[in-house]
Amino acid sequence: MMLLHVLLLLCAFPLSNAKGRLREFQLINGRITRTLAVNACRTNYTDLATVYDQQDNIQLRTLLINVPDPPTGWIGAFINSSRNKWSNGDDVTFRRNITSYAESRCAAMTSSGDWEFLTCTETRHFMCYKQDVERALLILQNKTWFEAQLYCRENHTDLVSIRNEEENEQVREDGNNSRNPFWIGLLEDSVEWSDGGQSAYRNYTGPPPVRGELMYMFQDGSWCKSTDDVRHSLCYKSFIHVSPDEMSWEEALDYCNSNFSGLLRIESEDDQMETERELKRQNISEPVWVGLRQSRLFGFWIWYNGLRVGPWTNWKEGSPPEHQMSQHCGALEKVNGQYKWCDKDCRSKFRVLYLPLLPSNVIHISFFNHPHLSLSLNTEMNEISHNATRRNASNHSAQRYPFGRIINTQSRNTVSNSPVDSETKSGTFIKTSPKCVTDDMPSVFKTLSPCVRTRSEKALGAL
Repeated sequence: MMLLHVLLLLCAFPLSNAKGRLREFQLINGRITRTLAVNACRTNYTDLATVYDQQDNIQLRTLLINVPDPPTGWIGAFINSSRNKWSNGDDVTFRRNITSYAESRCAAMTSSGDWEFLTCTETRHFMCYKQDVERALLILQNKTWFEAQLYCRENHTDLVSIRNEEENEQVREDGNNSRNPFWIGLLEDSVEWSDGGQSAYRNYTGPPPVRGELMYMFQDGSWCKSTDDVRHSLCYKSFIHVSPDEMSWEEALDYCNSNFSGLLRIESEDDQMETERELKRQNISEPVWVGLRQSRLFGFWIWYNGLRVGPWTNWKEGSPPEHQMSQHCGALEKVNGQYKWCDKDCRSKFRVLYLPLLPSNVIHISFFNHPHLSLSLNTEMNEISHNATRRNASNHSAQRYPFGRIINTQSRNTVSNSPVDSETKSGTFIKTSPKCVTDDMPSVFKTLSPCVRTRSEKALGAL
């Protein structure tokens, strides 16, 4: 009966666009000091929450809806020494001549290619970039720096960052249509994060913060500053782990399958972004193994569990390495500040990105032909979480899915196409009522269909 309830909920409620596959937020209910909050989050999860964007802020705000008064919670932000930061988290390795006109310092580029710091609340044109697109895009709308950041993240990737003089000249040329200085992605402020995350998202107003102040969130999602007090704790848990030791790809496969849920799969731009954030947080710049491998017979690339790679990819050269020239195993490598997919000799020794085991009582449900959608069910606590990791998935009003599969990450059962029943806890397809399929469903979801494929390894995800 529990599974029937899950399916009814799928039909009744839209999926959120949370990035829940690789990271999730948790509330520790109970008012404690900031120091105790840090300790509690690190003991039970990963750390106090780092807020990377508006979607993160909305998710955290919802955790405070039913907490006792006052409905506030510590987040990971605190005030330290002021420094420069790029909006997308890139290291600041290049600076052009900078003139400062304000205490609140957001950078704009002039017609000469020089930079100037202006008050972040001024309205200007701005420059966005999209990952893997060579040219940046000047947006001829007047927005504050943070409004421009939000626009770029919702419609492209982020405000433009600049790594060298050549890129600076390219951005200057792309911005020739703006008569006045336009925003670029550089911010100077004193906000740091408890876990070392590189987030330039901010949601507080008022006078400039003072060193030593701590940030907390109100129920409406706004942030406020405090020297100390007692509040609830907003934590996060990362499901991306990095091995302490280096090993070959085959050794990594055995290591992860024996001890964890498997090597990391990157199935979408959101997965890539989450992975990059974690690598930047841990200051990892050397190559790291992921679950990519090339078929030596046919030449196409697959994930370690047999899933075909794509449609979203992030290859260093823009396309997969050619069969005869490839080194057959896949890693992430930092190239010009971005982590790209690349082929490496399978015998090379690198650290490994992997996923931890879920508790044995957690079942993970995913959907065929749309691997960015998933649902997790806690069979002991009757808790359900669902997510759509594809960017802007909420715009599709995704809410009804005709087929899926249940996977228990502790199980090694073979998948079958038998109908679901209350006794089956793993390896079974779910077929929901036809009433869940409606005429207003986007075509991408109407094409979902059952398929049968066997798996003998522990898996987190779906075909």
